[in-house]
Amino acid sequence: MDNEVLIEYLNGHLTSEEAKKVEAWLQASPDNARHLGRIRKVWEAGRVEPDGADVDRAWERVRSAIRPEARIKRMRWLRVAAAVAILVIGGLTWMRLYTTSIEEVRNLSGEGPLVVALPDGTNVWLNRESAVRFPRRFARSERRVELEGEAYFEVTRREDQPFRIEAGSTVTEVLGTTFSIMAYPDSLRSWIQVYSGRVSFSGLSGAADRVILEKDQGAVFEKGVAQLSRRDGSSLNALAWKTKVFQFDDTPLAEVARILSQAYDVDIQLERSALANCRLNSIYEEEELDVILQSIALVFDLEINRKGNTILLDGTGCATNNK
Repeated sequence: MDNEVLIEYLNGHLTSEEAKKVEAWLQASPDNARHLGRIRKVWEAGRVEPDGADVDRAWERVRSAIRPEARIKRMRWLRVAAAVAILVIGGLTWMRLYTTSIEEVRNLSGEGPLVVALPDGTNVWLNRESAVRFPRRFARSERRVELEGEAYFEVTRREDQPFRIEAGSTVTEVLGTTFSIMAYPDSLRSWIQVYSGRVSFSGLSGAADRVILEKDQGAVFEKGVAQLSRRDGSSLNALAWKTKVFQFDDTPLAEVARILSQAYDVDIQLERSALANCRLNSIYEEEELDVILQSIALVFDLEINRKGNTILLDGTGCATNNK
């Protein structure tokens, strides 16, 4: 793997596909993965806190620790890698990448959302397999961030400094409000849901299809055809991945399985097609997944079988008019 590519990977400048190639290379050999291990040791030995990271001092420690003959080939890569910190806090595994101006926080965990505080006081709740990139200091004219995946934003209001989010093929602009965005790289659509304030939402190509959204309004952007459409009405479970509060109102069991799968990072499947006719009316607040599944099993007389990360629900099903 070319060192220039690795530097771009650490800077967070690669595309999703390019980043996946680097990650595959890291997993292909213990020697490759050992590079990151060396960096972790540097930070542990120096006991440097991430928010006060001294990249130059960390690099000096790395340089003094490596063999002279290895310095020439590895110096440039390690100079950048010295600005990497991988931490485990409260059971949530996440990665924070530092450069001179841009910071990236990526939630690598399957445990739940990760709260990220931005320099202006804005808070971001990152869902699993999601990342946010932002400058250490925002420009005077605007606050610009990039999102990959799904997140909930509570934006600090600043009339003279708009907040701009680039996520997938969309652009969101606000002054101060709360909303959630989903824009995973491998998804064919991106969407936004507004919970307070006013939000401008559009495609990256320009403002021709821009929509202004207010509380309980949303929009969907279809990437393949670059089509933007409004979606009024707040989805009951749009934030269930963050709050672990589920409201099922005559909800098909297949939809229940999809929502729970996303919130708890599992794969819930229905063994029989007749189960899709079953509809659930229930509310669960911060319950363990096993408690929710046992409750559903009692309602519809189901058997629960686990195979690794897959959960199979089996039963006779429901008649088409059974609720």
